[in-house]
Order: sequence, then C-alpha cells, then structure tokens
Amino acid sequence: MMMQEEPLISVVIPVFNEEPTVGDVIENVKEAVEELRLPHEILVVDDCSTDNSLEISKSKKVKVYRLKRHMGKGYALRLGFEEAKGKIIVTLDSDGSHKPKELPKVLEPILKNEVDLVIGSRFLCKENVFSNKLNKIGVQLFNFLIRILTGKATTDSQSGYRAFKSVILE
Repeated sequence: MMMQEEPLISVVIPVFNEEPTVGDVIENVKEAVEELRLPHEILVVDDCSTDNSLEISKSKKVKVYRLKRHMGKGYALRLGFEEAKGKIIVTLDSDGSHKPKELPKVLEPILKNEVDLVIGSRFLCKENVFSNKLNKIGVQLFNFLIRILTGKATTDSQSGYRAFKSVILE
C-alpha cells in the first residue's frame, strides 16, 4: 500500500502489451518497495496496449497513466518522469526480465549518496533473460563501444532497470 507522505522513491513501469507478465511484475515491485519501509509510489504508464495490460495494471491499486496512442517506451518513460514525485526514480520493464526483489541492491548506492545513477545488468544473473542470441550479442557489442567512448565499465548499458536521483532530469 502506498504511504501518504511525499514519496522518496517513484517506481516507473512502462507497459506495452505485457498481459502475461505485468500483473506479477507490479505485485513483485509492490512487495520489494514495501519491504524497504520508505515512502514510495508506483506509476504504470501504458503505451496504448491492445491487450488487457491496462485493465490488469488498474486492478493492482497503483497509479496508472495511458498514452492516447502508441508512442514507444521513451514517451511512456517521459510521462512517468513528469508525474513522479520521488527524489529517486526507478525504472524497470514490465516483461519480467528484471527482478524487483533486487531493488534494495539497486537503490543502496543512491541511498548512501555514493552515486547518482545505477544501471541494473541482465548479464550478472545466472538466468538467460535474452529472448535471442542476436539481441544478447548486440547489447554486448554496444557495451563494448560505451566502454571505449567513456572509459567506464558497464555490463548492460541498455538495461531498463535503473535507479537515479530525480535532479538528473532537471
């Protein structure tokens, strides 16, 4: 259940036709943030899904927004960021490829004021979360290029599992 005070953490979940997974993802996110015992809110942004994703999301007692037409994940995230009230924003995909139970680990460096941004990695878990090998190879190649350009080691720069201070958006 959402706390009544101003949220510290806003979890933004973009959704497009994720009927099989969105309900479980929302429930798992709710469990993870409630265990933190910090003021929070959960925002689901539906990108004009044509399945029952919107109805499932609404049934979970979280804030739900819907784009008027299919605009893509970037627009869904943008609306979520505009509506988010938290000092820390978390994003994760609604397809089940991220583990909400890892939320405390993702948030810890930000809560300790060690960093401003954390990007979760699909490569650090033992399970294969990539739907095909070509996708995995493409992500690895992109990470290699990011490392060359920035000098920063990253294992999954394109992961949708992120946490960051909301001031970054200002």
